[in-house]
Amino acid sequence: MKSIRPFCWIMLLLIVSACSKKDTPGTEEPGPDPSPGTPTVTEAGVPDATPAVQKVIGATGGSLVSQDGGMTVTVPAGAFKTDQTVKIKRISSTNPLGGGQGYRIEPHGITFEKPVTLTIKAGDSL
Repeated sequence: MKSIRPFCWIMLLLIVSACSKKDTPGTEEPGPDPSPGTPTVTEAGVPDATPAVQKVIGATGGSLVSQDGGMTVTVPAGAFKTDQTVKIKRISSTNPLGGGQGYRIEPHGITFEKPVTLTIKAGDSL
C-alpha cells in the first residue's frame, strides 16, 4: 500500500503541471480579427463556347434559364417598366474561393422596381 502513494503523488504532480492557462475556460487567447478587411477584386470571367440564352421580359415578368440549367433569373411582375432583353452567358469563375461555373447576366446597369431572384444550382452536376 505504501508503494502506491508515491506513484499517486507523482501522477497528480504530472497532471497539475500539464494544465496551462489555455485549458481554463474564459482564458483563451483572442482569435483573428473577424472583420473581412479589404476585398480583393478579381478579373472578370471569360465567356466559354456555350451559347448565351436571351429573352425579352416586360412588365408582366418572366424567367430565363441558362443553357446548362445552372442559373435561373426570375423577374417578378412590375420589376421592369419597359421590355428588357435579359441574357445569361456562362463564363469562367475567377472567385479564388469558389468552384464551379460563373455566369454573366446582361444588360448591365438595369434598375429593378422589385427584387429579382437569382437561383444557382450547387454541386458537381454542372
